[in-house]
Amino acid sequence: MLKADGLYWKQQLSIMPQPRQLQHMFDQVGKAAAEMTLDSTFFSTIKCPVLVMAGNHDQFLTTERVVNASKMIPQGELAIIPKSTHAAFMENFEAVWICVEIFLNAN
Repeated sequence: MLKADGLYWKQQLSIMPQPRQLQHMFDQVGKAAAEMTLDSTFFSTIKCPVLVMAGNHDQFLTTERVVNASKMIPQGELAIIPKSTHAAFMENFEAVWICVEIFLNAN
């Protein structure tokens, strides 16, 4: 993910109190996401339209989990962004924007 926008990450690392801990933080977030249990009881309470979006190479959430989550949301729509990881917005902005625009125009 750090390669997605070199200037952005250079700036971010320069202001972090412990920049060497960034990878550890990413590892911990990934572990927490993998262990998180959210089921239809939670997702079915969402009352507004939701665009569930993930990169096709997301390192935190499997495509299967994202697809399942979108199906449990009553007004859920799914967008899997090609050629991208969890940082889909930075890696494939054009595809993300197309999906967002279609979603917003439909809702």
